[in-house]
Amino acid sequence: MAEGKRTRRSRSEVLQSKLEKLKEDQVKYTQKLQVINDQIKQIEDELNEQRVDEVMAEITAQGLTIDQALEKLRS
Repeated sequence: MAEGKRTRRSRSEVLQSKLEKLKEDQVKYTQKLQVINDQIKQIEDELNEQRVDEVMAEITAQGLTIDQALEKLRS
């Protein structure tokens, strides 16, 4: 009688297996997302630094002190 018998996983076992796989995927994608967020932050920081350098160069080219440039921005 045992010749064609297969072990059948219960619905609960199938769902548990799927849940474990999804949790593993979640960890993997969370780590990838963190890497992407770190890269975004780094690029934003570099862009901000570049903008500061551009503004400082413009201030210097106009022969202004930082205080004069700030006063000019306020007015």
